[in-house]
Amino acid sequence: MNTVLLGELGQLMQGLPHRFVPSKKTVDGEERKKTKPDGPVFYLLNIGDIAGLALRPPESQPVPLPYGTPFDKYRLQEGDVLMTIRTRPLRAAVVLDAETPMMPTQNLAVLRPRSGKVLGAYLAAYLNTPEAQVVLNEEYTQSAATPLLKLSALSGIDIPLPPLELQRQIADLALSFENEERAARSALDERRVLVQQSISQAIHQSTSKALEPQTPLPQRLP
Repeated sequence: MNTVLLGELGQLMQGLPHRFVPSKKTVDGEERKKTKPDGPVFYLLNIGDIAGLALRPPESQPVPLPYGTPFDKYRLQEGDVLMTIRTRPLRAAVVLDAETPMMPTQNLAVLRPRSGKVLGAYLAAYLNTPEAQVVLNEEYTQSAATPLLKLSALSGIDIPLPPLELQRQIADLALSFENEERAARSALDERRVLVQQSISQAIHQSTSKALEPQTPLPQRLP
């Protein structure tokens, strides 16, 4: 099968530089009054937001970014592949819906695939396989006790590249399994809540009955 270096599949870049990310004081405190007027509002993604093959909007609140932020460059687009580069093992996710305004932070790398060469969902699915993880783990370095996968090392990873139709089939299989897994986990969570409620109710009823005054036993006849 044909293989291509990851860096040749599209534009590879690290997430939004720290200087554009407002601190909590800037967002919530008095320092905000001293900064430039607020620009557009975005969800800022971090390592914890990469929790599955299909990227989902984060639970955190969106924040206004200052004017001068390179919005066009860093705003996520449909098909973008996000990778965690400051945690091991690497996790990858694909943007399936770019309607929500999102940007990655420095702990993430983004590959913006070139049209017609690779499907983002296929690439993310491959990077999450044990086969790819073995190769990726060897490329990590240690930076201040934090694992780091440099873009230069990431760009040199060989990616098997089947025809686009086969890529689409692989991506569909991986995404459909994730949806099934998510639905099964949700059903189990609901079942767990019901079981816990039933246990608590049974214990409560048992305790209540034990505390009820008992009917006195009839006295024996003399």
